[in-house]
Amino acid sequence: MAILNFTIDNTEEAAKDFSGEFQVATPGWKTGVIINAEVKPTKKGGQMLVLENEIQGGAEHGIRVIDRLNIVNQSKIAQQIGRAALAKIALCVGHRGMLNNTNILIGRPYQFKVKIEEFKSNKAQPDGSYPMLKSNKITDYRSMADKPVVQKITAESKPTATATGTDAWT
Repeated sequence: MAILNFTIDNTEEAAKDFSGEFQVATPGWKTGVIINAEVKPTKKGGQMLVLENEIQGGAEHGIRVIDRLNIVNQSKIAQQIGRAALAKIALCVGHRGMLNNTNILIGRPYQFKVKIEEFKSNKAQPDGSYPMLKSNKITDYRSMADKPVVQKITAESKPTATATGTDAWT
């Protein structure tokens, strides 16, 4: 038995706004934090680290993006890719050395690059069709220190020539 201790009358507004659907973030670099990390078994006996990231700030604040890393896998290449991604995340949040557990990753800001993937639903519509759905995939990571600086280019700031005498911007 789960004890909930809340009154239904207090949740009417929240229930009205709940759609039950997850949100898909737009492609690009996002600032966020890992809010949950869990190791789950894979179908073939491996282990996958599931990282729940939450976007911080901007119009997409609060959108969650899941990252799945193969940390133990029969495929050495898949395992190497997963562990390299985990190492990069650890470095991005400022951790060096031995990573004993995921607690050190939780709540530390970093940036991750998001893309949108489309896939066919496994649930048929009433007409028998299977709609295309969208989800996010994280494709890269960087530290907050690596955040690019946007510089406005003006005629005064544009270099006119390089050592070879050609235009530096071409």
